[in-house]
Amino acid sequence: MERWHTGNRHVVPAVERTAEQTALMAKYKDPALALEFNRSGLASGPISPTNYRQRMHQFLYEEEMAQQQLVAKLTLRGQVFLKTALQTPALNMLFAPPGALYAEVPVPPSLMPDTDQGFLLGRAVSTALVAPVPAPNNAVFEVRLEKRASSEQALWLLLPARCCLALGLQPEARLVLEVQFQIDPMSFRLWHQAVDTLPEEQLVVPDLPACALPRPWSVPPLRRGNRKQELAVALIAGWGPGDGRRVPPLLIYGPFGTGKTYTLAMASLEVIRRPQAKVLICTHTNSAADIYIREYFHSHVSGGHPEATPLRVMYTDRPPSQTDPVTLQYCCLTNDHRAFRPPTWAELARHRVVVTTTSQARELRVPVGFFSHILLDEAAQMLECEALTPLAYASHSTRLVLAGDHMQVTPRLFSVARARAAEHTLLHRLFLYYQQESHEVARQSRLVFHENYRCTEAIVSFVSRHFYVAKGNPIHARGKVPPHPRHYPLMFCHVAGSPDRDISMTSWLNLAEIAQAVEKVREVYNTWPSCWGGREQRHICVVSHGAQVSALRQELRRRDLGQVSVGSFEILPGRQFRVVVLSTVHTCQSLLSPGAPAPEFFTDARVLNTILTRAQSQLVVVGDAVALCSFGACGKLWESFIRECVERHSVCPEGLSMEQVEQGVAQRRRWPPQGTRAGAAGNWEAAPEPVGDPAEEPATVVTATVKAEPGNEALSPASGEITATTAQTEAAAAPAGDAVKEDTAPGACTAGAAAAAGVESTEPEDAEADFWPWDGELNADDAILRELLDESQKVMVTVGEDGLLDTVARPESPRQARLYENLPPAALRKLLRAEPEWYRHCTFVQETFERASAIPLDDASSGPIQVRGRLDCGMAFTGDEVLVQLLSGDRAPEGRLRGRVLGVLKRRRHELAFVCRMDRWDPRIMVPINGSVTKIFVAELKDPSQVPVYGLRKGRLQRVGLERLTAEARHSRLFWVHIVLWRQGFYYPLGIVREVLPEASTWEQGLRILGLEYSLRVPPSDLAAVTKALQKYQTELGRVAGRREDCRAFLTFTVDPQGACNLDDALSVRDLGPQCEVAVHITDVASFVPRDGVLDVEARRQGAAFYAPGREPVPMLPASLCQDILSLLPGRDRLAISLFLTMEKASGQLKSLHFAPSVVRSDRQLSYEEAEQVIRQHPGAGRELPACLDSVDACVVAACYFSRLLRRHRLQSDCFYEQPDEDSTLGFRAAHIMVKEYMIQFNRLVAEFLVGSERTRTVTPLRWQPAPHSQQLKALCEKHGEWVPLSLHLGHHLRGGGGSAPDTQLHLLASLWKQVQFAARTQDYAQMVDLVTTDDMHPFLAPASRDLRKALERSAFGRCTWGHQQQGGHYSLQVKWYTWATSPIRRYLDVVLQRQILLALGHGGSAYSARDIDGLCQGFSLQHALAQSYQRRAHSLHLAVQLKAQPLDKLGFAVDVEAGSRCFRLQFPSNRETLPDPWSVPYSSLQLAEHPHALAGRPGLQLLWRRRVYSVQGSSPPLPLPGTVLDPHTWAVETALWKQLLALVELQLWPEAAALIQEKGEASPRRGLVQVQRSRCGHFLEVARELGSGDTLQVQLGASLQHGFLVPSPQLWTVAPGFSLCLEHVERPGDCFLGHVYRAPRDRYRDVDEYACVWEPFCALESATGAVAENDSVTLPAPECFLGCVTDAAGAAAGRLPPGGRLPRGELCRHQPQLLLPLHPARGAAGSHGQPSPRAQQPRPWPECRPWHLHLGGPRADGGLGPGAPGRPAGGSQTGAPLHPPHGHGEGSGRGAEAGHPVHR
Repeated sequence: MERWHTGNRHVVPAVERTAEQTALMAKYKDPALALEFNRSGLASGPISPTNYRQRMHQFLYEEEMAQQQLVAKLTLRGQVFLKTALQTPALNMLFAPPGALYAEVPVPPSLMPDTDQGFLLGRAVSTALVAPVPAPNNAVFEVRLEKRASSEQALWLLLPARCCLALGLQPEARLVLEVQFQIDPMSFRLWHQAVDTLPEEQLVVPDLPACALPRPWSVPPLRRGNRKQELAVALIAGWGPGDGRRVPPLLIYGPFGTGKTYTLAMASLEVIRRPQAKVLICTHTNSAADIYIREYFHSHVSGGHPEATPLRVMYTDRPPSQTDPVTLQYCCLTNDHRAFRPPTWAELARHRVVVTTTSQARELRVPVGFFSHILLDEAAQMLECEALTPLAYASHSTRLVLAGDHMQVTPRLFSVARARAAEHTLLHRLFLYYQQESHEVARQSRLVFHENYRCTEAIVSFVSRHFYVAKGNPIHARGKVPPHPRHYPLMFCHVAGSPDRDISMTSWLNLAEIAQAVEKVREVYNTWPSCWGGREQRHICVVSHGAQVSALRQELRRRDLGQVSVGSFEILPGRQFRVVVLSTVHTCQSLLSPGAPAPEFFTDARVLNTILTRAQSQLVVVGDAVALCSFGACGKLWESFIRECVERHSVCPEGLSMEQVEQGVAQRRRWPPQGTRAGAAGNWEAAPEPVGDPAEEPATVVTATVKAEPGNEALSPASGEITATTAQTEAAAAPAGDAVKEDTAPGACTAGAAAAAGVESTEPEDAEADFWPWDGELNADDAILRELLDESQKVMVTVGEDGLLDTVARPESPRQARLYENLPPAALRKLLRAEPEWYRHCTFVQETFERASAIPLDDASSGPIQVRGRLDCGMAFTGDEVLVQLLSGDRAPEGRLRGRVLGVLKRRRHELAFVCRMDRWDPRIMVPINGSVTKIFVAELKDPSQVPVYGLRKGRLQRVGLERLTAEARHSRLFWVHIVLWRQGFYYPLGIVREVLPEASTWEQGLRILGLEYSLRVPPSDLAAVTKALQKYQTELGRVAGRREDCRAFLTFTVDPQGACNLDDALSVRDLGPQCEVAVHITDVASFVPRDGVLDVEARRQGAAFYAPGREPVPMLPASLCQDILSLLPGRDRLAISLFLTMEKASGQLKSLHFAPSVVRSDRQLSYEEAEQVIRQHPGAGRELPACLDSVDACVVAACYFSRLLRRHRLQSDCFYEQPDEDSTLGFRAAHIMVKEYMIQFNRLVAEFLVGSERTRTVTPLRWQPAPHSQQLKALCEKHGEWVPLSLHLGHHLRGGGGSAPDTQLHLLASLWKQVQFAARTQDYAQMVDLVTTDDMHPFLAPASRDLRKALERSAFGRCTWGHQQQGGHYSLQVKWYTWATSPIRRYLDVVLQRQILLALGHGGSAYSARDIDGLCQGFSLQHALAQSYQRRAHSLHLAVQLKAQPLDKLGFAVDVEAGSRCFRLQFPSNRETLPDPWSVPYSSLQLAEHPHALAGRPGLQLLWRRRVYSVQGSSPPLPLPGTVLDPHTWAVETALWKQLLALVELQLWPEAAALIQEKGEASPRRGLVQVQRSRCGHFLEVARELGSGDTLQVQLGASLQHGFLVPSPQLWTVAPGFSLCLEHVERPGDCFLGHVYRAPRDRYRDVDEYACVWEPFCALESATGAVAENDSVTLPAPECFLGCVTDAAGAAAGRLPPGGRLPRGELCRHQPQLLLPLHPARGAAGSHGQPSPRAQQPRPWPECRPWHLHLGGPRADGGLGPGAPGRPAGGSQTGAPLHPPHGHGEGSGRGAEAGHPVHR
């Protein structure tokens, strides 16, 4: 596109410019119009006074043109949205001026913040030129960018009123604009002006032979200076030569921290001692300028020198809040002190010292010669033209001083190479100029400082040797800066992690590095030594780049470390910090990704120098060692840095060695770029956790016998002696931070494997000698560096053949290694007795891999103790009794204590065994499928093809066999691994394989693996114990008279799931005239399972019954008892504990109640479905009391009636809401709710009864749930306030917090609303009310309901402590006291409660101590959590097995749809068991044409796809058809109708509610969510969809193997009919398209076939991944056709389809010379994993045929061989991704544009 300017367009200005600015714009033209601009480039030859100005102008024109050309690439032409107001990221509203409008412009998807264009857009672009498309005339309009509201997704332009009027623009409209961004011209115009206003060229091009040196000023010794600094002060303050000769500029070059700023400040104070002297100090940054005031001048003035009061001149638009209070005292402020102002002439005349920046110096406007001295600090960081700005005030006699360090960050230029940017600074040019002159004036007019006062010695030494000279230590540490007493100042943390692109796809995030960096900050802050002075967070700085910066800042704030400075390297110049932490973000894999940036940390040594030299005492680098050492120009520098850290034992993982790093680098270099992404990048396990992972030693293994010794804890009694290897002691022994849980990034292999392969270094890069050269950028020929070394050592720098001369060896100062701590039990008990206030005896509960809770056993009231970090978790497993040390003054944000585990007092499980999968890169590492468990080291698995299997024989572990595995099987099979030993200080415990398991891809296999994982076993059938229990039961039945209440004559029934065999509860109803008695009967287990007997011990061990769908539960008691005497079977006399409730018929009030042991006889066993039918068939459906209670059916209805009254009394207005579950159907849940209510009443009243009993008051186990914090409820109100009036459930919990309901329509599920209407017509009020009040099933209420549940605290068990601060209430159930006592067959704690009930009733029972109950509560909490986890996983597996056989369409609700996030989530509220957690759907997997951007004026995002979709039939256009696609899943209902309906429901006016639905329930028009249109060229179909929280999405669920276990997974999202997205293929292209087994590469191959066998899978993976990533596909909906490459040379363009979007079938079949692939979508096609698709067997007619798509472009699978190449079949079917048809997609639906698989051309 043609670039617009005033020479080819009529530019209508909008930016208000001053007269001066307008004059500058007229004087200095755009480079395209400037006549003096020589487009052939700069002239050669040295700069002289005669050509100086021309050279400077020429350079500025070249630089401006280079920037313009870069910004021109951002030119946009597209649709914009107009608004009168917008919201900034800071949540402030911006309103356009009258007549003006804001226009939203999407940011180009290709724009990377790390690119040159991204840099310029953020720094140098403030305006744009716009014109409508098509343009009506030659006019273009200048508009401003609204920087306050810009985001990663969109930019906002302020269209002035003049533009809006001329173009007839209106608010809320859309139009097509062309936008050309403009480089801010004023910076260049001002620099041009600075060149021309320079009083004389000799100021900057001095004639040195004609110059003279100043006469030195006699200065007193500096307080803390050296000889060089005193000489500099004397020269600066010295008198002029007195003979009229000029004094040349004094140059002070000094590396970091050598006191340049201090010297200039002291010199200024000396200068102003002379009368009439005035000093102007200019810096490049404000932070550097503020240092002069804050650290030097303020103390001098305060000490009694008012004449030295400085004047700090600030930029007037800078907020005063960004300046420290000390500096503000010396600034020019407005009267209200709310803004800076320019200084007055009187103020400038009055102050002897003026401090400002070079750019702001132009505003001083003083005459030439006003200042006697002009000092430029940071001169190496400013362009020469910028440095000229203050020189406009210099005269012949003005003394000029320039100070800086050219090895720090230099100006960012775009017209010259980055390495040459320093050449365009005044300091650098003059320094080289002086060096070339042999005159004495030239030699004495430059000083080199080499004594550092900022950093501790180790930092100085490293930076000196690696950034300034190759040999020796030219920079000396003189500041005596204290290091950390326990840490070496340089520290490296190897954390590979798995970097992902952020939501914008323009930057990267490494969550593992974030966790590690934050952990290091926390560690430093918590161990702040006194020698560092006061502990303040602002003295710590975390540096990174891109999206990592904001993520780090957010995580630090979450950890209460919000005052830590966080930013990119650009914030660092002029600042210093006690501690600097650097996160380098990238790994080998991310650096090799398409479009990956080249971060400065890898490529620019000056940036590294700047970062490293900001640290005074501690420098921590977090990154991937292999990536740092093998990418970019700084690789050798990083290698040397890591080497020093390794030698100083300052690395984590602490076992990391340089041999491993070098081997990883060599391994990466041997792989071609394509293979590297999937191959080896390192040779140890890289830790994504806060502390690194262990390094593995070479695989030279010595067989030994492992025995339990002091300090070495044997974890299994059967592990007395087993054959193991010393590899465990070498490879697994590294400080424990952090055994890893996730797979390492692709690219990690073991050192052992590499050593076994006999890898030798043959490349020059592998030689240790090759450490120095940085490709000529930093070398021994640097003239300034050579002079630096001359000054310090008086020797010349030479680089020898070895690359480096020997350096001075430092004495070793090893620090105490931080290892896993596990003290012996005797030592732990001694600590507990000696200091009980600091140590707690606890039960350990591992929650995640690096987070746990420790529950005190001796003081339950103190609450759980939080344990953070893998290191602090120690060597404990869930359920172990541990000793926890409290961390002083350290509390979690929610107020919980924090601690760390010192050791294990007692193991909960004698046998620790876990189901694991083999690590992808190291076969000796087993990764448990339980994500919270540490990895396990199996030493004998050097050869993964042969797995030694052990068995337990005669109490000893012995090898019983050798399982042989193929390469494919080792990654798909699972392993049952037994832990036998974990020695102190080792990363991983030592384990052995007990069994090799198949992958859990079937129902039977999955259940068996779950049984092993949860250590399930059927209780042993102890015949004697069972017989004794039966005899005791019969004896008790024979003597019930007088001992138990006889209820056998009452009409009694049970209600349980269909086919239930454990019937532990029953109900009975009795008519007592004006009253009714409802009895709840719970089978009496406690009377017949004696405490501590055989049955009791086994039940206590398991704790709960474990349930799986369609299977007999794994009981905690023998099934022969559970299904016989302990079940309330119909027609059988059974013993029970009963609650009798006397209810008044007229009022429904509870009049009396009592508990009693009883004998009952059930009359009928009902299923829930049968009970539901009984209730619904009765008039009133349970809302009316039957007139006669003479049948079981009548009693069921009566029980239902009274349960409704009890529920309403308990829950008030929330009684209508019940969370949906998978065991019942909405509208048919009366029986479920009835039984649940009576169980709640029984448990509630049992708790009250026991708490009120003297014998059990302080030993009652209670289950409580505290109320949510008021802040949480307030936040919910703010987020969802508008929906509160539209929900009885939300209104109950958020009383008074709701806002006004939206006036818009509500969108309900169409199928649900139709059912509501049907229920209203048929007067099925129960169903009507249930459907209306279940918020989870309403799209607009589901997100709020979910957030409310998340805000609730977890329920917990604990002992009642009557008289203390007691948490007895249960918020969700709205009861004061609560416990569990209604399921004694399946929960052990219920048995304990029954014993307490019997004890309180004086009917036997058992008395428990407080310690007993505390232990039981803690133990049962763990057991119950395991049972719930097992049940969830079993349900998930059951669903996955069904989905594997037949994919299923489901509707889900979108939640967490927020601008700036990386994904949204999809929840299925009706699948609480099988799909309990919302699924994350990354935006990156949607293959969007541009990243999502926020909708205008309402919450939600706009998603846009651009696809090529064609039809091969001229009569049938391709789907989806252009236009608006209505939402087929929702039904619009007026808000007023909904509010009226809720009001009637709350008042129980059922007929009125039904009438209202019938009268006004017809839907309004459905909303259009999807817009489909053809692109103007006709080749693309553009699909735009609005996505907001609560939107209903249709997805196809399938099943996939994750970590060896079959789980449900989303496969397809149908965006619109005919347009679907295959999420599975984008996320896992290798698994979907390929079936290859990946083999480790070799150094040598026998033949071509073996080479192809190894590399072909990687090439195919690269091809599939690249094709999917390119997202360049063609979709052809056709029943049967041939796809081919259209290569007709006679066509308009080879390989192009006609723009009409239709391709004649004959034309398609005619042009197929290269590729002929028959596609039969209805004939036995393969699914995503090579299995026949269930629906592919059913032929479909043409209208229902599914589309196919063809990927065009991208890397070829064979790495370059085209179809038909030798050794490859035509079409590339061996190496390319195989062609598959769409998956089955349920009845009447199917895959759309992204459904097929790519076929590579």
